[in-house]
Amino acid sequence: MSNTFKHFMEALKLLKEDDKNLIPTLIGIAGAIIVCSMTYENLKFILKIGKFPYFILVLIIIFLFVRGMTDLFKNIKEKITENKINKKNKINQKKEIYEELMNFIDKLDPHEKNLIHYFIENNNEEINVYSNPFYKINNLLVSTHEISNGTETFFNIDDLKKDGKINKGSIYLKIKLKPEAYILLKNMKQENGSISHFK
Repeated sequence: MSNTFKHFMEALKLLKEDDKNLIPTLIGIAGAIIVCSMTYENLKFILKIGKFPYFILVLIIIFLFVRGMTDLFKNIKEKITENKINKKNKINQKKEIYEELMNFIDKLDPHEKNLIHYFIENNNEEINVYSNPFYKINNLLVSTHEISNGTETFFNIDDLKKDGKINKGSIYLKIKLKPEAYILLKNMKQENGSISHFK
């Protein structure tokens, strides 16, 4: 008994230098005292192992519970902080992407800007043209060559309106924004109110 108590006191001395375990241990001691004071001394289990070992057992159980809860809340707090940092980084990254894209659009010709606006306002609806004059924004577009069956409508890029049928047998281009470009530009307009620095 004396050796066990001696080891117990030595362990407490070590805990003074360990803030991580000190508070759970103190709570465990207080809790063990309360539990032991409320436990009948004639219980078979206590009589079998002894009062002090029983006290240590209760202390360890309470300590592990408190320490586990402390680590759990610490991990939750760290996760929340990490999520806040990641969210802030994503916002900053998105702002940088928006700024680069707006600078790019600022330099476009009016008819190219107007076409981008058309796609955004018309859910990226495909247009039919005979050729692709939009060289500056070609990396934002997806196009496919088609052969007309005489029912397709030609798109006038000057006034941004559908204008007559394409002659049957003629080769034409279907053009629209790439899906990822459309989503990015649409979100940028919704969040900033514009896709360029100039209204």
